[in-house]
Amino acid sequence: MEQFTVQLNNATCTVCIGAGVLGRAGALLRQRVPQVRRWALAADENVSALYGEWVQSSLRAAGLQVRLFPLPQGESAKTPEAWLSLCRRILDSGFDRSCGVVTLGGGACGDAAGFAGAIHRLMEDESLYRQFSADALRKISEEFDLEKLAWDVYRAYQ
Repeated sequence: MEQFTVQLNNATCTVCIGAGVLGRAGALLRQRVPQVRRWALAADENVSALYGEWVQSSLRAAGLQVRLFPLPQGESAKTPEAWLSLCRRILDSGFDRSCGVVTLGGGACGDAAGFAGAIHRLMEDESLYRQFSADALRKISEEFDLEKLAWDVYRAYQ
């Protein structure tokens, strides 16, 4: 298995490539992110059909909880509606700041999962989380326009 690290502005991402890596996905996640026990797995419809159950089984065998969130295939996953839908489905499924978001595949799916992960990361930031009381969090969730944010991000990539 080959591994390489992608350096982002304020984070890094490890990419693993090689024979058998999907079957080892659960063990790799447990090794690299041991504090996360519940994962949102995003993959486009084709990849989900081919490998979704295999990867979910790997995570479960490693003692992790996982839920698959299929995305539209190709360019239709690069829309604010697709990003917003993924965020809402993850949040509506009870995922909280202790959970992780991982993608199976790249391209448009990776972009959508990255957006969902960024929204999710806002929720897991301890300093931000402590700044807001339960009432403030409720007020933000009522007034926060996730759809507008999705469109703003989409326009930034145009």
